[in-house]
Amino acid sequence: LNAQAGAWVAVSPTLLFALTRARDLWRATEGCLDPTVLAAPERFGYDRSFDRVEVDLADAPAPEWSPVPGFNTVDIDVAQSRVRSAPGVRIDLGGVGKGLAGDVIAEGLVDRGARTACISLGGDIRVCGDPPEPTGWRIPVEDPFVDGRTLFEYPLAEGAIVTSTRLIRRWSRGGRAYHHIIDPTTGAPSDHGIAAVVVAGGEAWWAEGFAKAAMVAGIESGRNLLKLAGLTAW
Repeated sequence: LNAQAGAWVAVSPTLLFALTRARDLWRATEGCLDPTVLAAPERFGYDRSFDRVEVDLADAPAPEWSPVPGFNTVDIDVAQSRVRSAPGVRIDLGGVGKGLAGDVIAEGLVDRGARTACISLGGDIRVCGDPPEPTGWRIPVEDPFVDGRTLFEYPLAEGAIVTSTRLIRRWSRGGRAYHHIIDPTTGAPSDHGIAAVVVAGGEAWWAEGFAKAAMVAGIESGRNLLKLAGLTAW
């Protein structure tokens, strides 16, 4: 799809499923979660295995940034299972895809006969089925500032709890600090004073999208987004 931007491309049911949910999040978060950000982290150097980013680019000059194209440049034809991005626009499903994978796997296990399922994918937890205890699984939420320290445990009987943070995927280049959570309005790493957002909700893809959106929106606007979505968050 990215390689053929500008043309209609037939997509699989799986990709169509992910793209329509990405569009739902883009609309619900008022554009704070925008899947057309791919060029921005690549421009800053996040186009290789993460353990190579700072090693390869620490002394490289800092690049310029610009706003991302916006998901309104992507047309989705659900009836024909095809998608068209504007020329030059590339899509990064990122955390949306990760959360969605957790949902699909957990629900699929229970649908195929598992009594209960608890899936962990890079900071996203998704559970379904009969919980092992009446109050649910006891999910430890880590302190983003202290490696290995648990801030609190959250009882999760059904649904998801996810964490999004700028403190892990971060590096420096040309004397400037970078991380992987991009503000679509600037095309630069989000910088609103938020280190991490934890969100609990019914599905991991929805919670994951809002966790990232809240970091981009800033403290007050992020709180409003989460409140309007009816999500529990820290």
